[in-house]
Amino acid sequence: GSYIGADEKNAAENILSISQSGLTLGQKDYYLENDEATTKIREAYKKHIVRMFQLFGFKKGAAEKKMKNIMKVETELAKASKSRTELRDPIANYNKMTLKEFDSKYPHLQLERQMNAKGIKSQFIQEMVVGQPAFMDAADKLFAKMTPAEYRDVMEWGVISGAAGYLNDAVRAANFDFFGKTFSGRQEDHPLWRRATNQVQGVM
Repeated sequence: GSYIGADEKNAAENILSISQSGLTLGQKDYYLENDEATTKIREAYKKHIVRMFQLFGFKKGAAEKKMKNIMKVETELAKASKSRTELRDPIANYNKMTLKEFDSKYPHLQLERQMNAKGIKSQFIQEMVVGQPAFMDAADKLFAKMTPAEYRDVMEWGVISGAAGYLNDAVRAANFDFFGKTFSGRQEDHPLWRRATNQVQGVM
């Protein structure tokens, strides 16, 4: 994950911050723990991925292969992720380095190319704050051995997840069925006016 905001040690300047990301379920425990409640959510998540890919036109067999690739990548990222408790330590999560140092340590993340593709010029990212260096190291090793199919499936899942609230009622209902009911315990979705208002507020 990346964003530009105030430098925590020099609030007069903005700086690029790089942090761990990539877990659709948010917390690492959902991928790694095996108690009954966590396992139930993880298995439901797998079915949700397959269901969503099917709603986007993929056959069940192809959707299941994509789910396995997505779970493989997200689980590897979960293993390297810090817990929510660890993320509360502002000192441990502030590691300033130069772009040259970042590229030297994590060459497969191709940070400069990614930022340039987003329209951010290299001159503005010569220094940055890296939140979790151990995660970046693990992600770099993971990206180095990922197959084109794994890349594609993870990127497609990002597009599908991001579009779920904008499409037809079947897609939106399926997304709420997992993230609303199973994951969050809500019994019914917000009415249309509330969802529309939340969307506008979120963009603002």
